[in-house]
Amino acid sequence: MASLPACQLLLKKALHGLTVGDGRAYQIVINQLTQTTGVDGKVSIPLIWLQALRQFASVLSPELHGDLFVALFAFDWTSTDEVVNAYTELMLNIISANFTMTCESFLRSLIANFIPRRNADFKVNITAYDRAMLHIHRTINNTIVIVPSCTTLLYTVLTQRFPHKVADVDSHKYFVKQVLELLRYAPQMRVSILTATISHILQIDTEINLDTVAEDDEDDNDIQFDMEMNNDSSKSEDMATKMDHLMELMFNYFSFICTQGSFSDKNELFSVLLQAFDEFVLKADRSKYTQFLLFYVCSVEATFRKAFLGYLLNKVVDPSKPALTRRTCATYVGSFIARASFVARNITEECISLMAQFCHTYLDSQEGSVPDAETHGVFYVCVQSILYIYCFKHAALLEDDKGRSHFRERNISRLLESSLNPLKFCMGTVADEFVRVCGTHGGLLPCGAAILARNTRIVLPTKTATGKSNHIESFFPFDPYLLRRSSAFIKNIYQNWKSTALPLSQSTVDNGSDDEDGGEDGEGEEEEWEENGDSDDGVCGSKNMRFIARSLDASSSHLHSQPSSISDASFTPSSPYYIYNSNTSNSNCSNNNNPFSHSGGLSPMVFPPSQQQQQQQQQLTTLPLPHTQQQQQLYTTHINQRFAPCSPTLDEEESEEMEFGSGPSNGSHFMDMARARHAHGAGVHSTPFPYLTVTN
Repeated sequence: MASLPACQLLLKKALHGLTVGDGRAYQIVINQLTQTTGVDGKVSIPLIWLQALRQFASVLSPELHGDLFVALFAFDWTSTDEVVNAYTELMLNIISANFTMTCESFLRSLIANFIPRRNADFKVNITAYDRAMLHIHRTINNTIVIVPSCTTLLYTVLTQRFPHKVADVDSHKYFVKQVLELLRYAPQMRVSILTATISHILQIDTEINLDTVAEDDEDDNDIQFDMEMNNDSSKSEDMATKMDHLMELMFNYFSFICTQGSFSDKNELFSVLLQAFDEFVLKADRSKYTQFLLFYVCSVEATFRKAFLGYLLNKVVDPSKPALTRRTCATYVGSFIARASFVARNITEECISLMAQFCHTYLDSQEGSVPDAETHGVFYVCVQSILYIYCFKHAALLEDDKGRSHFRERNISRLLESSLNPLKFCMGTVADEFVRVCGTHGGLLPCGAAILARNTRIVLPTKTATGKSNHIESFFPFDPYLLRRSSAFIKNIYQNWKSTALPLSQSTVDNGSDDEDGGEDGEGEEEEWEENGDSDDGVCGSKNMRFIARSLDASSSHLHSQPSSISDASFTPSSPYYIYNSNTSNSNCSNNNNPFSHSGGLSPMVFPPSQQQQQQQQQLTTLPLPHTQQQQQLYTTHINQRFAPCSPTLDEEESEEMEFGSGPSNGSHFMDMARARHAHGAGVHSTPFPYLTVTN
């Protein structure tokens, strides 16, 4: 074996020979470096040559010595610690002397090893891979310490090296695992790397088609075995497997931050997730699982879930935002509150009050308007979200007299009986279940069944004024989490659906008693979460509520049903729909004392409101529609004062209400506090989340 001085002499001769056109000595050096090349192309460079090259680190350049750098970048990272340390020291010396020409290429050679190579049996040698990753992460860390500016190049290389969405499961799993490991010693890259990783996961998420994912409870006779469906099903299941592994990695990382990190670390994590939600997830076409990353982190701190809801509500009431964005945010509000078992009762009531207030104010400005999904889409989705929340949270929201009183104060009946007819546009199963819920809790909506019956005799135009489909798409972003491996992080903070006690035919009968149990004795029992990751929510325990179980396109057939006999229908040019001549009014439901009552048809409330309730109803509509900047500022300030986080420490009262339904209900109390702060000119709370801050 050649000595170190002999190797240095040969290198000096080789480098000089290249300058005069003689490459014979240079080729001898290359042969010595690559004489132990493995079948995977990795080069085991002898230690003595690595030590000899250090003397010439300042003159080495990829442009002049391309073959030499090809050999160096193919280094075998499973070598001994001594060899790896010598190689790392050599490359850091080269980068320090020639950063521009060598750093990015060196980082690319490192990141390329994140995706493991397979052996002859197409399996990964886990022991060798873990050993290589230990050395590579140590080298990346040393590179960042010596050349801090390399993080920009490192981010570029990482984003370019993410596996394509069609790559195999192992490629995605191992790559993301190493990316998250990198953040352990490079926390300054957390924001950029997590954002890029979430964007990558979302690409896979949108490829999952729940229609083609097989379920154990499905009847085999319902499955079509044509070639196209089999291909789609195989692709979707493959994407779901990738998604499951990636979500498990992300949840594990988030769990570590949330349990071991400081509040500043958790706050930064939430900020990253909310920003990624704003940039990617909110605009994605029906993402199924990516949003559960934010769902999980919101369960950690009350300030996070309040900030998330405040962010969504700000967009809902902002007329400068696209209508699609506002409808999507309203859907997220309803689905998040309905499914999150960790949202306190007072926050739930606050959100319902704000959306109901917005809907009442909107309704006041739409006198004489006709039903139209495009024109009034935000209104319809807000109403549906309110109903959806009650379908899930009725046991806690309506369990006592105070909760039922709050329900009546919101005067949801007025919204449902208005000329815009939101129940006709809401998903049929949501409307039916809401009417059942009201019947279960003492007949809170006595005319609910009459409205549904009337709507069956109404036919809407199939197209809006601009020619678009005249229905709202029903998408519930926090539908049951069906990924098996990662479901363990969600199932303990997730609320499954339970059916109501009364059938629809009995739901509007007021038996004169306010049962405190709210029909709980008759609720359908919920099956345990199966080991394979499926729950009763997978089939939803009831065929009637199957819409809650899976994120599928809602059938809109109930919106366009024709009357049984066209001759029995009356039609006028000013009428937006056909309606039978039969009298559907209910004299038992009349209530002329209600300030929100309207002439004709069904009246909103069965119980005459007291004078105090009338005053509260009048206060409900004091905020004008946000058609001007000043009015928009009023709405935004009102929301931010309640939902923007102002301290990492929970209020004592709210900390006792961490679990939904426990503690006193004080939604109206916080509404009054917010109005009082606004009346006295109080500013918006300072917040670490800049996109929640009101701008003049």
